[in-house]
Amino acid sequence: MKPIIFVDFYKTLSHGRFWHRADNDVCTQINKLIFNTVEEGSIADVWMRGEKTSEEVNEYLSEALHIPYETLWKWFVPSAQTIGVNEDALVLINQLRKKYTAVLITDTMDCFTRFTVPAYKLDTAFDRIINSADVGIRKRDENGKIFKLVTDEFSNSMVIDDSEHVFELFERLGGKAFLIQ
Repeated sequence: MKPIIFVDFYKTLSHGRFWHRADNDVCTQINKLIFNTVEEGSIADVWMRGEKTSEEVNEYLSEALHIPYETLWKWFVPSAQTIGVNEDALVLINQLRKKYTAVLITDTMDCFTRFTVPAYKLDTAFDRIINSADVGIRKRDENGKIFKLVTDEFSNSMVIDDSEHVFELFERLGGKAFLIQ
């Protein structure tokens, strides 16, 4: 079996934001309401665990911001489809796939699987994609249980991520971690 390279999405392959098609003021308000905290039980957290759908989050935002749901949705879906991906990184990952099994592993929401993955054909760029919203667990849960969906042996595996917590956790699992800053 080839060694595994786990690659994060947000702040590793992409710096884009959902709802980026909305004007800056609305986008700022949305980010404060949804992503101000991603601690356990927050809106972002339950969305990342698949306990809320993109539709439910947009309904919440519609009520909170007094913006019609249809308007938010018209910004949201195209934003998810055009969030931006570092194409040079995808080329490098494709080269690494000769020696590694490439796994995109991300703490993100259902919209990633529904809209972002098909828009960028990420399913052809990676051998496997694991989205926290699809499996109901995040990277830091249960000592990295999400990584164990792929392997129990980490000595030949590596992760590329922007989170120091993931960096530390993955090294405790026995793998090599590379922190993106």
